[in-house]
Amino acid sequence: MELDQSFSPDARAEASERVDELLADAEALAPLDFYLKLASIVALADNSHSNITTSPIYEFGVLPIRTVWFSDGLYIVRARTEHERLLGVHHGGTD
Repeated sequence: MELDQSFSPDARAEASERVDELLADAEALAPLDFYLKLASIVALADNSHSNITTSPIYEFGVLPIRTVWFSDGLYIVRARTEHERLLGVHHGGTD
């Protein structure tokens, strides 16, 4: 995080605190929970350049959907047949 200048001072402080909490809880967390908590910390940078790889999500095999960020929020753009009803669902973002 020290090298990533995209965190605001407040976001950097929150991220640092959450990293400490995550590391303290790491052994008790399932791998997916650890990954998702880490992803939420990285998201505090509030840009599309700071990220972690998505390959662990595919390895966990728990998301039958594909999402893409657009200027007005997150959309489900692909779904397995049994989840087609979710296509186009929109989440308005974090603001």
